[in-house]
Amino acid sequence: MEKTIVVAGKDIVVKELNAPQIADLLDENKATREKVSLAELLMDSVIPLEAVVMSTGLAAEWFDGEILPSDMKRIWDAVEEVNDFLSRMLARLHHVAGLIGKKEPETSEKPSASSPDSAT
Repeated sequence: MEKTIVVAGKDIVVKELNAPQIADLLDENKATREKVSLAELLMDSVIPLEAVVMSTGLAAEWFDGEILPSDMKRIWDAVEEVNDFLSRMLARLHHVAGLIGKKEPETSEKPSASSPDSAT
């Protein structure tokens, strides 16, 4: 599946990533991710810049240029639409990671019968 959009007078073809590309994206993102890009901070999306680059063929540096955030949003929206399975998978992973981050630490200590809290 693919979709062509026009942004800032430029035709951008957004392509659906295949399974090996998604696996590469996940491996690459996990292994080399050092910081979040400004473009990612501006977008309300789980889609990383690397996925946008792979799907559109645009260079990551292009998003550091004088592109308007509203134009970035149109690109991100198209990438999410064309890569619906990827979008939903990343949303699930994001949700699970949030749950893991909020998990209460487990302790092996049990209240003793002599503790003041155990008296009823």
